[in-house]
Amino acid sequence: MGQRVQNIIFNSCILLNCLLLSITVLGDKIAVPTVLQVAGRMHPLLLHFPIVLVFLAIITESVIKRSNNQPLKEAANWLLLSAAFTSAVTALMGSFLSREDGYDQNVLAWHQWTGVAVSFISLSWYAWREKIRSVRFANVLITSVAAIAVIITGHKGANITHGNNFLLAPLSPAENKESTVPLDDAVAYTHFIQPILQAKCMGCHNTKKAKGGLVMETEAFLLKGGKNGKLWDSTSADFGLMMQRIHKAEDSKEHMPPVGKPQLTDEEKKSIFYWLKSGASFTKKITAYDEADSLRILAAGKFKSSGAAVYDFPSADAGTLKKLNTDYRVVQPVDAQSPALSVEFYGAGFYKGEQLKELEVVKNNIISLGLNKMPVKDEDLKWIAGYTNLRKLNLSFTQITGAGLAQLQPLKELQQLSLSGNALKATDLSVFKGMNQLNTVYLWNTGIRESDLAAVRAAFPKVSFQTGFNGDTVITQLSAPIIEAEEAFFTTTVPVKIKGLIRNTVVRYTTDGSTPDSLKSPLYKGEILIDKTSILKVKAFLPGWASSNIAEKSFYHAGIKIDSIELETKPNPQYAANGWRTLHDKIKGDLNFRTKWLGYREGDLKAYLYFSSPVKLSGITMSMLMDVNSYIMPAQQIEVWGGASKSSLRLLSKINPDQPKMILPPTMAMNQLTFPVTELKVLKVVVKPVTLPNWHPGKGERGWIFFDEFFVQ
Repeated sequence: MGQRVQNIIFNSCILLNCLLLSITVLGDKIAVPTVLQVAGRMHPLLLHFPIVLVFLAIITESVIKRSNNQPLKEAANWLLLSAAFTSAVTALMGSFLSREDGYDQNVLAWHQWTGVAVSFISLSWYAWREKIRSVRFANVLITSVAAIAVIITGHKGANITHGNNFLLAPLSPAENKESTVPLDDAVAYTHFIQPILQAKCMGCHNTKKAKGGLVMETEAFLLKGGKNGKLWDSTSADFGLMMQRIHKAEDSKEHMPPVGKPQLTDEEKKSIFYWLKSGASFTKKITAYDEADSLRILAAGKFKSSGAAVYDFPSADAGTLKKLNTDYRVVQPVDAQSPALSVEFYGAGFYKGEQLKELEVVKNNIISLGLNKMPVKDEDLKWIAGYTNLRKLNLSFTQITGAGLAQLQPLKELQQLSLSGNALKATDLSVFKGMNQLNTVYLWNTGIRESDLAAVRAAFPKVSFQTGFNGDTVITQLSAPIIEAEEAFFTTTVPVKIKGLIRNTVVRYTTDGSTPDSLKSPLYKGEILIDKTSILKVKAFLPGWASSNIAEKSFYHAGIKIDSIELETKPNPQYAANGWRTLHDKIKGDLNFRTKWLGYREGDLKAYLYFSSPVKLSGITMSMLMDVNSYIMPAQQIEVWGGASKSSLRLLSKINPDQPKMILPPTMAMNQLTFPVTELKVLKVVVKPVTLPNWHPGKGERGWIFFDEFFVQ
């Protein structure tokens, strides 16, 4: 019975190899039915079987030649036959797959013919197995040829799938080390953007395998685009196809890179975006961009500066740097392979003096510290004084005073100091005595008159004191105020204070989400008392200055307690957070939609809110997230139903939230629905996702809705 089955499989192998040879030789002259093209896509799944079976056969045959064990020989026969059968099927599936577009025929031919060779070698090995086993030379020859054929076939296949030289790339010095190009010589595309595309995109978009007709290996191919059009359009709000595909949801079939492939990091996405935004030049050097340009800032840390300083302190631990980096504090090497660190703070509302203390673990590595527009106080300077290798310090528009500057005297290596925007006197600058490396001090808008600086310049002849422009035509913008409050959630009232103001600043505010007006909006007088759910917006004004940007914070009145919530429809498993508790746990989500939000896309959000005893209600407030680039939109419609029980609900209120008309930055907002005072025990909320509009990169697709807190009044 066993021999009969072997004969059937053997004859099938002969038939399959004949078919394989015919298809390979005749090529495009044979039309392949659609159903077989589908079967061809099984090639990546099947190809592992012949590889394993052939190498197992090599090992087994080297063992049984010294054995007369018949069961072992029978097992070896089955192993050889299995290798022959799977090799033929896999090669045949590969021939079907090769008919699809996007493959370099020259490279494909090598892989295809070596695959055919593996199939024929396996079949021949099984057919003449007994004779081969009896001749030592024949056994060594067939095992060697089979091993070499499988390795070459696999290597050529990997080049098609993953890019040229995929197997040996880690051994290549050019592929295995950081760029040593000096920053002054680095071209933005060639040395910064192209390596990103090579690592994350060119595996599928090369001359050997051009998915979607797109090749990204040369500038000409990039400008040409693929079958779906050009890769970028500088006149488009979202800069075109490439950025659209990058920002599509990861579960979308159009998201690039595809799921399962190495994904672009947030920094890599930003780098590509800023390169496109700046004009997508293939020849412009990084140093040709403005020093404040986002692309230059991102790229600078990847290259070694020409004539870079040599430091005698060791590099900081990579794990430590990872812990120190937050959304509002960036700690990174100043140059590739340099132990020196640069630290920048962002978001004045999130700054705390303790964050400077946290940097003590790397204090000897910090040579540049940026605290521009942070609410730094004199007492915080004691931590900075410990950064004894500091060369560059930016304290512009902070809250320090001249009295605190004396704490900076231990900074003997300091070369550049910015004190612009702080109220100082010329006599405060005497503290620079002993700071022999200091060469530049910025004193713009400090109140120090040019005439008062004469004596200071005489005392420090090696220091350049920069006071900016003189004249009434220069208008400086005020820093945004800082909203300080203990809680975002409250049951009675919450007092709010406004900080970060320079002298004589006038602050206006609103609590309904509207933009503060310099004349009509309420005037801040030391404290704002919030007694209901509100969006507080604050703006600073001062004659001779440009008004500040708006500072904004939401406050939520906890209202009447919801005893329990039932989710009739479940959120997407990726965005389920803490289930129904997410909607009433008084833990506010942030702009990261992957954390504390419930996300819906496939269907409506339907939730029942239960109260243990009848309550009189007049409205509900729902906290929502909008992130247009990530397809997270306001709801198309929100309905609120209420009644004494689930079976006796009636419609109480319905709204259609306003929709954005362009790509906007991520933001959090509130949906408020009101209705006549009603006594009830059950509320039902129904939220319907919107279909993405025509101007959106995902037009026609279903948008996401994200919610995190419900409050009833």
